[in-house]
Amino acid sequence: MFPFFHPLLTVGHRRPVLTVTATSEVLFSGSKDGTAKIWDLNKCEEVYSLNDHPDAVNVVRYDEYNKLIYTVSKSIIKIWDPREHPVCCVNTLQ
Repeated sequence: MFPFFHPLLTVGHRRPVLTVTATSEVLFSGSKDGTAKIWDLNKCEEVYSLNDHPDAVNVVRYDEYNKLIYTVSKSIIKIWDPREHPVCCVNTLQ
C-alpha cells in the first residue's frame, strides 16, 4: 500500500489521512487529527468537518442505502446523518 496524497486532503487535515471513501459526488476522509471530513468533488471543497472523535479516525464508510456515515476510532464508532444541517452524530457505540 502506498501513501495517498491529494491537495484537498493535505489542506483540510492537520495530520496524515488514514482512510478515504467516495461516492460519485462526495469524498469522505478520516485522519490522525481526530476528524472526518466531507468533500464536494464537483466544487473541490470541504463541506463539513466531523470533529467529535477523541483520537485518530481509522475508518470512514458511507452507507448509500441508509444515507449514513460511519466513523471508527480506536475506542468508538460514530454514526452521522449528513441530511441534517449541520451534520450531526445520531449515535455513538462504545
